[in-house]
Amino acid sequence: MVECLRPQPLKTIADPACGTGGFFLAAYDWMTDNNDLDKAQKQFLKYNTFFGNEIVAGTRRLALMNLFLHNIGDIDSEEVMVSPNDSLIAASETRYDYVLANPPFGKKSSMTFTNEEGEQEKEDLTYNRQDFWVTTSNKQLNFVQHIKKYAKKLLAKQP
Repeated sequence: MVECLRPQPLKTIADPACGTGGFFLAAYDWMTDNNDLDKAQKQFLKYNTFFGNEIVAGTRRLALMNLFLHNIGDIDSEEVMVSPNDSLIAASETRYDYVLANPPFGKKSSMTFTNEEGEQEKEDLTYNRQDFWVTTSNKQLNFVQHIKKYAKKLLAKQP
């Protein structure tokens, strides 16, 4: 996907469900291998290119470690490149030049909770966002709707 997208220096890349950061690492490698980056571009690539969300705490820690080990970000930085927040909860004000994503699979989003009898129950989770064209518990459709709003612009239709 990264090779098809051909991301350019000084552009931002987001992944709303980034897992361990694999798309970020592939994009970083592609940009460093295919561009003669100057100092400003290298600085932007390290600190300002990648933004993600990952709601699974252990996976998020792996993503942050992966990025740091590949010279992306800074271990002591106040800026968090991978947010622990559910990216589908609310629209982000920030738009990104590229969105690389492999959203979680599953027919429906759900939440597990313990009822009054102490038993585990699942309840469908429906995201009711004004910027979505349809309200649904279908996880894939919600990610498509979110990605459409997340990107600065979508590719123009080809004739």
